[in-house]
Amino acid sequence: MKGETAVKNKLLLALPAVAVLLVFLLFFKGGDRLTLPQRIAVNGYLSANPFFGEESGDLLHFVDVAAGNDSEATEKNTFLWFLNRCDGDATYVELDIAFDSDNRPCLADSYDTVGENPVLFERVLGHIGGLDYKEVRLVLNLREYTNLESLNAAICQNNMQRRTLITGVNEISLPAVVKCFNNVNILCDYDSHTKSSLEQLKELGARGIICSADKLTKSLADEAKELEMLIWVRCDNEVYGTLKAMNYCVDGVVSSVPEFACMVRDSWGDLLIDDIRGVKGYYDLK
Repeated sequence: MKGETAVKNKLLLALPAVAVLLVFLLFFKGGDRLTLPQRIAVNGYLSANPFFGEESGDLLHFVDVAAGNDSEATEKNTFLWFLNRCDGDATYVELDIAFDSDNRPCLADSYDTVGENPVLFERVLGHIGGLDYKEVRLVLNLREYTNLESLNAAICQNNMQRRTLITGVNEISLPAVVKCFNNVNILCDYDSHTKSSLEQLKELGARGIICSADKLTKSLADEAKELEMLIWVRCDNEVYGTLKAMNYCVDGVVSSVPEFACMVRDSWGDLLIDDIRGVKGYYDLK
């Protein structure tokens, strides 16, 4: 009896240490910036292929990747930044849109940051119109709503309706924004403050939603597909969030490193399932 009691006491003393170790393993991020559960999920994801059908030989899901506007290479909302992203691998380029003192749409975080020589949205459209080797698509992130009619007019005059997405819209501003734009898809912000259901947002005119990788769940992605709504995800530069979004086959990934998502997608498209060149090595995914 004494021996059994001593063993039980030792086990009880060891429980706190075991609990601390488990918590450490669950939440500690290694050199690849992934926790243990995330690393297991990534390894499972990299061994599968949601984009390529082995029987049909067709790409099942193509993820349009948008370039985030926080690139470290150049200052955001400059024409140079736009040119760099325009020539990249991403299908879409995201731009912040505000209005200057003359109510002209331009690249800026807000009216206060427009400055004296802003990059006018017309200049961006002019460059896109001159390209004959690539179809550039835009995600316009509204930072204010001063003169949305002029923004819509510029989009329509350049026949960019089907190649443009509008973001920066919440459930309160959604009806007014929908009223301003003709045949342009609008994605409503979907976060912890959103009270409306996806069905209600669709009734208000949203073509889809845009949420963070943390907010994304499988059930949310499935519900959006059932309602035939687009679902885009902001992943910043997080590897796990990007892979999670691609695994749920969302319609768009907004990232400051879209090259990673393109690399994963294109590797699978070339049937490089076993080694996925460049992905595991670069991100130290074992």
